Amino acid sequence: MWDRLITVKQHRETRLRNDIAHAQKEIEDLQEHIKQVDAQRVSVIQTWQARCEEQSVQQEEELQAFRRELSGYASDEIRLKKERIQLRTQLLGLKQRIYEWNKQLRQCLVKQEKLRLLRDEMGDTHAISSEYR
Repeated sequence: MWDRLITVKQHRETRLRNDIAHAQKEIEDLQEHIKQVDAQRVSVIQTWQARCEEQSVQQEEELQAFRRELSGYASDEIRLKKERIQLRTQLLGLKQRIYEWNKQLRQCLVKQEKLRLLRDEMGDTHAISSEYR
């Protein structure tokens, strides 16, 4: 009976460890994506700034096209900023989940150890308290 409870806790431990490993991989992927978004954003801002410094627009039609182009850079920068915020929010959520899973894992390991101690001290014939299930 004790061994069965210990096995259940070991399965829980395995599941938690797998969840943590999967979330850590997701964190790495998100961090890489954030770096890519930051690089794109820097590129857009640099291009935007370089285009703003140009003063060779002379005709009204060219001026309208130039304004649309600058507006596009502004829109891209805003979009990338929002995307970065969204990615950071996801990243923080994953980190919080990992924290919770680690806490549950520690509790699971403590319960496993308690069960082993009880098994070793009492044997398999005594009733099991609901605290250890």
